[in-house]
Amino acid sequence: LDDDPVLGDRTKAKVAIVEFSDYECPYCKRFHADTFDTLVKEYVQTGKAVISFRDYPLSFHDPKATLEAGLAECVRKEKGDTAYFAFGKSLFATTVANGKGLPEGTLNGLITKVGAKPATVTACAETEAVKQEIAKDMADATKVGVTGTPSFIIGTLDAQGNVTGERIVGAQSVAGFKATIDKYLAK
Repeated sequence: LDDDPVLGDRTKAKVAIVEFSDYECPYCKRFHADTFDTLVKEYVQTGKAVISFRDYPLSFHDPKATLEAGLAECVRKEKGDTAYFAFGKSLFATTVANGKGLPEGTLNGLITKVGAKPATVTACAETEAVKQEIAKDMADATKVGVTGTPSFIIGTLDAQGNVTGERIVGAQSVAGFKATIDKYLAK
């Protein structure tokens, strides 16, 4: 785990689910609509696992994908990890996807809904620091073999935040994720 947002308690969890994702990816949107909440309920809220989100905006979804990744990073800077995940959930639920972005006039409402200030978040998203954070996530994704979204690294989590496991590609079923997570919980 890097310095990226984490949902759950890193000090207690045995397993980490590291998601490399793109807010404009229709398959990522499907994962968040169909599977994410179940994994949070069954593994994160029970203390068995954490979920970390890493940015991997695909070039053919730009400029919307990178902009949305930057906005989410800046919501996190202003309001923390819980707001980050709530904002991300709203992005996935609201986006038209495939690089088309959010419906006109909805962005400020999504930012305000998590308690952040639209002007602050929007200005932050254009900073070089945020662009570098996204680039670092993308470089780390490449190092572990990620070539598309969504992709996940699921495995055991050590005290230093290292994850030893395997890569899962695509918006798999809940059962598919459970089989992999349970395998690492049993180790």
